[in-house]
Amino acid sequence: MLWNLSYETGVAAIDKQNFDLMSRLNAMANPDTNKARFEQLIKFEQTVAKYFEQEQAIHNECNYHEAEMHRYAHASYLKRLHRIGRDYVNRGATLENEMYFLKHTVESLKNHIMNQDKSFADFYIKKIAQKNIQIPKPRFDSKKKSVKEYKLFNIGKQSVLC
Repeated sequence: MLWNLSYETGVAAIDKQNFDLMSRLNAMANPDTNKARFEQLIKFEQTVAKYFEQEQAIHNECNYHEAEMHRYAHASYLKRLHRIGRDYVNRGATLENEMYFLKHTVESLKNHIMNQDKSFADFYIKKIAQKNIQIPKPRFDSKKKSVKEYKLFNIGKQSVLC
């Protein structure tokens, strides 16, 4: 799955995480062995859970009015991802199972980005604009194949600009 500029939300921290998740899905499509794919699947689930937790912390910091609905979407995605991954492992690494896993995992992630993440980004950018803070838009760097990271806000120890 290729990163597309339409996936950018305008919030660099979220864009960077989404780009990373898509990169991990691409790597899972070409593993060396079934064991490698299983290990990648476990790591992918852990990374998704970590990123969702960080995103939810931003929502809380900003008093995002749709935080609960977004949290529910995260929980649903993780549950679906776990079920699809478990089914994939239990059924074996056939081409049909692999295509099913990747199709549903990628489509779910794209839908999440295009709907829930973009909705939050609109809220966040409007909130920042009310404070007259100019924020640079993140842009895809085709040479490095990554999202350029701008310090709109930091996740973790430093506070969000809300």
